[in-house]
Amino acid sequence: MKVKIFSIDTDGRLWMAFGNIQSCVDEQTLNEIRQRARENIRSLSSAELYPAVKISKAFKDEKDIKEFKELIEWIISKITQKVKDSGNTKQI
Repeated sequence: MKVKIFSIDTDGRLWMAFGNIQSCVDEQTLNEIRQRARENIRSLSSAELYPAVKISKAFKDEKDIKEFKELIEWIISKITQKVKDSGNTKQI
């Protein structure tokens, strides 16, 4: 299963793809993902499905980048677990 978690535009804007993620997790998990992303990524816009931020505002140092990487790995684990729990292991 392919799920877009985030994208980066050529103008240096990071977009979180909550709209894509919502198709494979329950509402509680999606809210948890939103909350952790907003805590981790500074200045992320308040848009519900596809919030964005300029990379230069979001990542000031190596610590911010490390935390973002950990966030993405955590989101992947949440999605993977939900797919396994649904019994649809062919999608993984």
